[in-house]
Amino acid sequence: MNKAELTVALATATGFSKTDTARLLDSLLQTLTSELEAGNKVSIQGFGVFTSKVRDARTARNPKTGGTVDVPAKRVVKFSPGTNLNALKI
Repeated sequence: MNKAELTVALATATGFSKTDTARLLDSLLQTLTSELEAGNKVSIQGFGVFTSKVRDARTARNPKTGGTVDVPAKRVVKFSPGTNLNALKI
């Protein structure tokens, strides 16, 4: 499911217009992104927890040439599923 399909599914489930639902979804994603960029944790009860952390700089090996490559530090997002999402039998 992509973002457009999610928007239609949410609009159908809630009875809101597609425009309002798209605006709401965009706002949700923007808020989630800005909180994670600020280093805050976002917890959605039963669904899961989004956290961000800084991955330290490291030296890696290029498998093609065998030479070393410096990999800079960067912020990464981690997701831990909640109890409702963990209970799915996929």
